[in-house]
Amino acid sequence: MQKLPTLARSLAKIIITLTPLIIVVTYRITSIYGSDGDGRPTEALPPLIIGAGPGTTGTHTIFLALCALGVPGVHWGLSCTGKFEQGRDQCRQPPAPPDAVISDAFRAHFTLIDEVTKLITCLESEHKRQRRKGGSPVSEKYIIPSDCPADMVAWGDEIRDLVDRVSVWSYQEDGVYLQNVQSVNDTPYPFLLPYLIESATRNRGGIAPVILLSERDPEQWALSRVKHYDPFCLDPIDVANRFNLLECIDRAAAARSNDDGPLAMIDVFTTYRLMTGVDGWEVEATLQFIAEGFLALIDAASARGVDRQFHLLQMIAEGKDTSVNGIAELIRHAVDKKGPKYKDKFNLEYNKNCNKYNKSSLKWESNQIS
Repeated sequence: MQKLPTLARSLAKIIITLTPLIIVVTYRITSIYGSDGDGRPTEALPPLIIGAGPGTTGTHTIFLALCALGVPGVHWGLSCTGKFEQGRDQCRQPPAPPDAVISDAFRAHFTLIDEVTKLITCLESEHKRQRRKGGSPVSEKYIIPSDCPADMVAWGDEIRDLVDRVSVWSYQEDGVYLQNVQSVNDTPYPFLLPYLIESATRNRGGIAPVILLSERDPEQWALSRVKHYDPFCLDPIDVANRFNLLECIDRAAAARSNDDGPLAMIDVFTTYRLMTGVDGWEVEATLQFIAEGFLALIDAASARGVDRQFHLLQMIAEGKDTSVNGIAELIRHAVDKKGPKYKDKFNLEYNKNCNKYNKSSLKWESNQIS
């Protein structure tokens, strides 16, 4: 009977002796590879590729090039979930591997698009409502929709949560392969860039994203965007953050007291048509305002470390290859230049047997959501 206490004491000594070693080994593994909240290593995660150029700068071509390289990604209302495959006379994009299940990140992207679209629609309704003030009664068509964001602070928190869901890497469970988002392109991501970079780095094992920046002449861009109701900061002083949607909200919230009630969208954002149609801005001054904001947006993205810059209109004028194939090669070289830490995370091979684009095959199918 005396052997049991003796055995217990011996086991205790072994545990006490080995505990520091276990802690050191665990620390080394975690510090070398990193881990997520559940202790899974994150060193193998591919970094997120961000198409940081705003809409109408060639973002669609970059998206198609990434899809052709086999990088699952999203672009406004489109998505691709695997490599192009040769069809009869068109390309189709099934998940890769065939039994893959689309992760929650795709669902989060399209929810994000819905929220931004809702904001744009509400700003459009506000413009039409204010244009009719003092004239004939406001028609039902121009009444602000009931589902418009009532509190922009809460809306901003929801946007941050959605960005986190897009950038996070979901693991396969029970042998089911989950297809994650590996590239994001087009609006609204350029207007969420500072938070998107922080989120992607945090959710991808501390590896900074690859940034692809498309641009064009700022005045041409401004002219191309005036037909839209793109939101930008109501405060025209801070040029550097004129299109930074979350910074717009934070700055407006900081300037208010707690007694002012919920932060309304018209206290944060304005649009080209609100400025010219309601606020009395001259068209030329408004276009200059937007063009300056575009330049600031490009400069801010460049300051964060651009891995490849595309000025597609200039490239066309210079006779350079701006086809999906040509852009895909430029992207592949940009990733390769970053070294094994990035290059080895992707298998960027352009499928030269298939360079056509079937838009209908890229539409979101809700039954693929896990």
